[in-house]
Amino acid sequence: MSRALLAGQVLILCCVQATAGAAEFSWDLSGAASEASAGNLQDTNGSALAATYYFDSVDDSQGPYGLAVFLDPASRLSLGISRTKQTTHSLGIFSPSDLTTTSDDYTIGGQYWLSASKWYAGGDYTTSDIDLPFSSGTLVSTQDSKAYHVFAGKYLGPKTSLELGFRRSVREFGQVVNLCPPPTVCPNGGIVDIDSKTTTDEAGVSFVHVRRFRNLPYSLFGSVVETSGHFTTDASEPLLGLVGHFKPFWTWAVGAEAFPSTKLGVRFRYTRADYDGAHGDSYDVAATWFLKRNMALELAWTRSQSHFDFASTPNVDTISLRFIGRL
Repeated sequence: MSRALLAGQVLILCCVQATAGAAEFSWDLSGAASEASAGNLQDTNGSALAATYYFDSVDDSQGPYGLAVFLDPASRLSLGISRTKQTTHSLGIFSPSDLTTTSDDYTIGGQYWLSASKWYAGGDYTTSDIDLPFSSGTLVSTQDSKAYHVFAGKYLGPKTSLELGFRRSVREFGQVVNLCPPPTVCPNGGIVDIDSKTTTDEAGVSFVHVRRFRNLPYSLFGSVVETSGHFTTDASEPLLGLVGHFKPFWTWAVGAEAFPSTKLGVRFRYTRADYDGAHGDSYDVAATWFLKRNMALELAWTRSQSHFDFASTPNVDTISLRFIGRL
């Protein structure tokens, strides 16, 4: 978590030097750290840095600071980098040591805002460098992942937005394995070259609506997404070749965020995914507190649960801390 903590210190220094009373900002900077655990089976540590530049300054005086970008949208350009380290713990004699996978993600994105018509459109691109663990019998192992996301939306009045989005992720996995490690003897040596490609498509619609109950502003948000995909596997051993499709499934989410004061926001979100013979639930609780007008902390907790007809899996609990600075 040291990378995110260092980023937080830099953000604090920059924001303290900025004009605290300013009602507009052009930069949104953040550094985050997270920890997740799936019982005793798996631990995941993550860190992230992100920067967004708004071509027209955003006015934060129109409501809660947490809603400034929604209430005063602008064209923007964003850059982000994140690292995830996932460790699967040993389960006994068949897994004599822990297996660790490290992924570095690099993202660039943007949005173009049409102030006259209240339409907006944009997208982002993410590429990942994945460092896979070494396993017995594997001679060479490589993995490459890319994701493309495009979206378009419109404001139906000053406090309601409706958005359509499409995301495609492509993961390619290459492996050279020895199916007959010594002292086993095979007629062809047992060396097999395997290349697989998995493509996943997500198409969905989302909305955000801001309301006020007496003196309490709050936002409602939600989304519905359909996920589908296909995969291919080519191998030097023809019997190992595969071609197939994933059965499409739906994921929907609803949530709300209340703002007891201009500086404080408390959010809750529920997500459900329905698979073939299984479903998953996720609960997200977060609080964002602006220590100053241009400096905030966000603390979030998430619990994810998977339910299968034939087996049970441990809950995945994630806690994250994010530093936010505006200049």
